[in-house]
Amino acid sequence: MKRLDYIDTAKGICMLLIVFGHCGYDAAPPLLITWIYSFHVIAFYIISGLLSAHISEFDRPWKTLIKKSFFRLMVPYYGF
Repeated sequence: MKRLDYIDTAKGICMLLIVFGHCGYDAAPPLLITWIYSFHVIAFYIISGLLSAHISEFDRPWKTLIKKSFFRLMVPYYGF
């Protein structure tokens, strides 16, 4: 199966944002750090989790995949 370059690029950018956000740079403006913390981990989680599940279940439509992933991942998250 062929890899999608734009997906790998998005995951790479998210990885860099995670490293930058968790290093605790004192020179970075607080607004930038707040902005990075607002989405960096969840973006990487969604890109990696949903798309890896889609590869193994390629014959299912996106709506079914997202619904199944939501209940499998988010219900335990909110339960804790």
